[in-house]
Amino acid sequence: MVKKKKNGSAASVYTYLKETVTGYSGKSEEYILLAPHIFELLTDLLSLPEIEGKNRLLLTSAVAYFVAPRDVISEQVHGAYGFIDDLYLSAYVLKALRVSLGVGMLRRSWREEGDISEIIDGIYKESLKSLSPSQREQILIYSGVEEVNYPNAD
Repeated sequence: MVKKKKNGSAASVYTYLKETVTGYSGKSEEYILLAPHIFELLTDLLSLPEIEGKNRLLLTSAVAYFVAPRDVISEQVHGAYGFIDDLYLSAYVLKALRVSLGVGMLRRSWREEGDISEIIDGIYKESLKSLSPSQREQILIYSGVEEVNYPNAD
């Protein structure tokens, strides 16, 4: 049984995520293993002074969802696979930021290998397969993220 970190710095949450996904093998493995790095990207972007207004609120919601005690797909029940809903919201937000701010800022903030734009699209497509429309709606409601209208998202 996995417990979410209730309090702590971004670094301690990153460590918790890393420990939780280490050794995971199963459904959506390629993306579940990226959960700590996606969280790190979100917090890095949040630290940039040029992120303002709605973009800052979207990022804050995605970061907070990683530590929310009762999210839609629970890590307590599903183990590391429970991060699929966190990744869905993260990809949803990052897709909106990519349209709003351009992919350059995301690429500059991404510390890992691979094209972050392709990774975001992969996470989003995988989460659409894994989560029902009802679950996706619950995630957006629970996180406080309203429907973000962005062109060419799919």
